[in-house]
Amino acid sequence: MQHRRMFVMSAAVILAATWACQKSAPLSPTPPVAPTVTSPDNTTLKASAPKAISPIGDTRLDTFTPPTLAASGATPTQGTGVAYSYHFQLMGPTGAVLQQTTISGTNWTPTVALDFDTRYTWQVRAEADGAVGPWSSLASFISPDGGFIRG
Repeated sequence: MQHRRMFVMSAAVILAATWACQKSAPLSPTPPVAPTVTSPDNTTLKASAPKAISPIGDTRLDTFTPPTLAASGATPTQGTGVAYSYHFQLMGPTGAVLQQTTISGTNWTPTVALDFDTRYTWQVRAEADGAVGPWSSLASFISPDGGFIRG
């Protein structure tokens, strides 16, 4: 009688295990999810922001010749150095972009004509292989006072 009870219990356990295995989903690999590479400020390049060097702090220009915008180079925050390009933007008094360019150096001279006694802002960021770093802080300068003398 003991053997029969043991046999019935063993059979019940095997039957329950078989039933449970049939109800579960088959094991299949799930594809890995790519990590998000964009940070909250939409940067994708692991580099520091360049620092605006000149002109800054509402410096008043002496001439109407657009100044050379100078910035420090970006440095990688992870890994080794990469050859960065630098994307400059010059904005007018309303914040609209007047001119922009991407160059290999950290100095750029815009070619736009400056208005009298107007505040201009500019910023720069590093770029490499389609990835973009954070923008520098906004820097600013003011064009000279002036006027036209009509004959």
